[in-house]
Amino acid sequence: YGPQPTITINTNLPYVGPGTTVNLSWVISSADSATMDNGIGSINLTDNEDVVVDKTTTFTINASSEFTSASAGIEIVVFDPVVSSFSSTTTGNPNEYIISWTTSHAQEIKFLGRYDWPLNGSTTVTVNTETVFELEAISTQSSTTASLTITP
Repeated sequence: YGPQPTITINTNLPYVGPGTTVNLSWVISSADSATMDNGIGSINLTDNEDVVVDKTTTFTINASSEFTSASAGIEIVVFDPVVSSFSSTTTGNPNEYIISWTTSHAQEIKFLGRYDWPLNGSTTVTVNTETVFELEAISTQSSTTASLTITP
């Protein structure tokens, strides 16, 4: 019999937005070999690796010796997208409004049926009757929608 492997795994960024590169580092002792999941595979006993995370992910190391094995993991939490603001102001012209928005942790937004808008921006619309506008903030992990009603 021999000692059980010990694993210490760390990250420089435990909470991130989608598509962020984080660095995982680890030190493993009393082991002969080790692997990491999520497509990384065989790893050195002391090393580090940059990974891109698009959704909340747990990275697990499995280490083994001739006698025993051990596992340890670390979770990288990816924030869900947020619509921080979604509002309208009149331009002063009849039935004309400026719709403005800000988002965080989104990779794209959907507004007026299109995906080519900036993540933070504004546009001018003409509204003749009560109209509901929806803004969807989207990431690889999830999406959220905000609504805005303009009544001229």
